[in-house]
Amino acid sequence: MEKQLLYCAVLEDDGTIISVNTSRKDCEEFVMDYFGINPNKTYTDPSEFIGFTKIEYSEFEDELEGYYIFSNGTEKTRVNLFTKILNEKP
Repeated sequence: MEKQLLYCAVLEDDGTIISVNTSRKDCEEFVMDYFGINPNKTYTDPSEFIGFTKIEYSEFEDELEGYYIFSNGTEKTRVNLFTKILNEKP
């Protein structure tokens, strides 16, 4: 059985899945674009990217790799980045 690593970006507030991708870079680019951060596009109300915090250890069973923080004025939004392993049949 072949295993595939997936990156899942999930809004912490309501659990909405923003992106699931096999590439962390592609997942991150989608999340940035979701919040209006893309140098190749113009947005009317882009958020500010505060940063990414990598989790070195998680006591939870899920694979929380870290989280992004975005700010849109006074409101901050956290997006959790999980890694999941998908088992595929040959």
